[in-house]
Order: sequence, then structure tokens, then C-alpha cells
Amino acid sequence: MSRVGGKLYMFGGYDGIQCFNDVEILDIDTMTWLKPNISDTLPMSRNAHTISVIGTKLYLFGGHSGMIIKNESEITGNKHLTDLHIFDSQTLTWTEFSTIGTPPKGLRGHTANLIGDKIYLFGGYDGRGRFSLH
Repeated sequence: MSRVGGKLYMFGGYDGIQCFNDVEILDIDTMTWLKPNISDTLPMSRNAHTISVIGTKLYLFGGHSGMIIKNESEITGNKHLTDLHIFDSQTLTWTEFSTIGTPPKGLRGHTANLIGDKIYLFGGYDGRGRFSLH
């Protein structure tokens, strides 16, 4: 969960069977859960991602797509993601952000911290090994 003003924003997650890509908002002044109607393209379902807040925008990076079981013979997903999306808490819209340079390996379980005008990633797992610096 990430805080912007008087609201906590939660994205995605995993219930043991599938990952999600919905946004839930907790208004901490009224302790009321809100489920916004978001009509634009959502990021892929995921868990173990990071969200960094800059102003009123939430920067979503990486995570794990989990395994989505459609039926006994069809399993999709299960990859480590390198995409970057921005959620604008004022307009309730997502934008996929293009970056310059080579992104870090697809990660889950990493941390992301805003220091100055940069987001630093640390640690994580790419499906083959654990990392300490990015």
C-alpha cells in the first residue's frame, strides 16, 4: 500500500491461485474502501512488485505475474516483469512508461526507494537468483 494525501492505494496481489491487477483505495479519513472504475489499459496482474510515490503519482515496477490457472490444462503467466507503469491518483489513470537504457532484470521481492529525483532498486529475485544491487 502506498499513501497519497489521505488515501492508501493498493494494487495487485496474489491469493494463492492467481494474481490481480485491480486498484483498491482506503480513505483513511473515513476508513472507507473505494474501488475506482478504471477504464484504460491496466498493467498485467502481479504480486511482489514495488510502488514508489512521487507527488500524486504512483510508479509501479516489476513483480511476478504468478500462475493464472484457466483450467487444468492451461496455465499462463509466471514471469518476472520489467515494465514500469504510472498511476495518476488525481485522474485515476494508468500510463505505461518507456524508459531509456537497459532495465533491471525482471524482479520480485525487491525494494524501491525515492532519493532525490531517482528511484533506487535493491535486492529481489529474478527466478534464478537473488540480487543485492541495481
